[in-house]
Amino acid sequence: MAFDKIFYCSRCGSRLSRSQTACSLCGFDIAAEFPFGEEPQAGAGGIGWSEAANDSRLAKYQRSRRIYISFFTFLLFNGIAAMLIASGDLQLDQEGLLVLGMLLILFFFIAFYAVQGTRRYSQQWIGTVIRKQGDPGGKYKRQSMALIIALDSGETICHSISDPILFQSILPGDRVKNHQRADLRFLEKYDKRRDLYLYCASCAAQNDARAEFCRACGSPLFKGKETSLDSKSRI
Repeated sequence: MAFDKIFYCSRCGSRLSRSQTACSLCGFDIAAEFPFGEEPQAGAGGIGWSEAANDSRLAKYQRSRRIYISFFTFLLFNGIAAMLIASGDLQLDQEGLLVLGMLLILFFFIAFYAVQGTRRYSQQWIGTVIRKQGDPGGKYKRQSMALIIALDSGETICHSISDPILFQSILPGDRVKNHQRADLRFLEKYDKRRDLYLYCASCAAQNDARAEFCRACGSPLFKGKETSLDSKSRI
């Protein structure tokens, strides 16, 4: 079993070196033929709302993401400016400095709105999926997939889903919770026992349901407390 992006240990969340697949702290090796041993994949997601929503690593990931956005924008501005100057298309005279100033303002606003986009959030709610609409295999699947959800508040809403795999994993009757705050925007299922894979709430990477932490960013996965497929759902 192997994944394309392995930067963190799926068992303890420790950072791995570039060429490392086995964790030096706990010994877990995601690249092994049977990394989780005889632990069954079905039921590993558990049942119940996850306590990972309060983990500080979620906020840490978003802070790092904002830093990367700002740094990348800064590098992009300097790269474009350097190419214009090196090609002779831009002179460091009054007119050239004015152009550079305008470019700087443009890239500043691009970085500002990108960073602010990581802080935007809407209303948090809990509800039950009534039905699904849309075709995950259709031409316009990103616009057509949606869940019709009856909220506990009594309101009925239409919630859009962009990922076809996530859309297919949610069924009518499922209880769902929409986490919404500056460092967390994630739709969590109450009963995750039938899910063989879990999505990371931070980077959206797909992980084996038996994992505890995201292999791509190290954030904790949203898992329930009970793991028995025969246990009853209690909300």
